Amino acid sequence: MDLRVVKTKKVIREAFLSLRQHYPLEKVKVTDICRIALINKSTFYKYYVDVYALSEELEEEAIQNFWDGFTEKDCLIYDPKQFFKGLQNNVQANLDALLPLYQDRFSIFFTKMEKKLKEYYTGFARSEEEEIQLSFLIIGTLHTFQNYRNSQKFTAEIIEESLAHIIENIFCVGRKPLSESEENKMLNDQQTERRS
Repeated sequence: MDLRVVKTKKVIREAFLSLRQHYPLEKVKVTDICRIALINKSTFYKYYVDVYALSEELEEEAIQNFWDGFTEKDCLIYDPKQFFKGLQNNVQANLDALLPLYQDRFSIFFTKMEKKLKEYYTGFARSEEEEIQLSFLIIGTLHTFQNYRNSQKFTAEIIEESLAHIIENIFCVGRKPLSESEENKMLNDQQTERRS
């Protein structure tokens, strides 16, 4: 990519993020971005359709970076305490990148994470019933985690412990565990799918 393009996009992004620290997305204007970035509107529109397209691009990059660093994403079913600890730690580790984009819209971040988790865990479901259970676990636990973390009514440990207990009772009770060969096949299938 041309160095001028890289530099121009960088100053546009920096100006946008600077404005997002002070204003909700709906109040960020192309004119303000251009003023801060020292570019004209035609330069902005050369790279982005509008402010929302710029925001979406940055959000997708932030989500992907979060996802790549979320090593405990595999633990939701078999070690839910570790999953929630990893989720919390990864949010904290990525806060500088996430906060300017999601400060007034963190529910959108969790909705995007739900989508990624549902896509990721699709291979774990061995029946329609398990697919429904997984969807319930992902959506329900993320929303509960978010709501209680935001309210600060309970400590992170209590929230993680309670959600882990619910997951263990709902999903694991009465479920025949995967054999080692089934688990290895499922993980290999997921890795192959991710590469393609």
